[in-house]
Amino acid sequence: MKFYFLILISSLACLLSFDVNGQDPIVRSELCSDTILVGQQFTLTYIVEGAQISDLDAPDLEEFNFLAGPNTSSSMSFINGKMSAKSSINYVLQGAQPGDYTIASATIKIGEKEYKTESHKIVILENPGYEFPQDPLRQNPVKKKSKRKTTKI
Repeated sequence: MKFYFLILISSLACLLSFDVNGQDPIVRSELCSDTILVGQQFTLTYIVEGAQISDLDAPDLEEFNFLAGPNTSSSMSFINGKMSAKSSINYVLQGAQPGDYTIASATIKIGEKEYKTESHKIVILENPGYEFPQDPLRQNPVKKKSKRKTTKI
């Protein structure tokens, strides 16, 4: 029984590596926000509809703090006898320095073909109340205490 289950899973994986409907897959990338503050998190996602991602050659992301990823997700469904597939890879990043940045396009390999995604521009604005935590693995932002004094009346 276990053997048949492995054959079924392998067959589905092979099917997903080819065009699902005989058409070229749809390849795109998404950025959850194009303007953030220093210290804020944002997600960069690469999406393929109609096939399974074989390989991703991601752009250089060293201008940002790397918080998580690559996180992968894939789904396949049969609706009215028609199969559809979708897979994605995402990265959770953090704005480190103020400025205007361009995230270059990535190359996604599907089977033997390579596809390029679009590039994205992101603006990181100064965040005067933010300082990076001492522990680089800590993901919660630390706010500076206000220098204002409160006076009781």
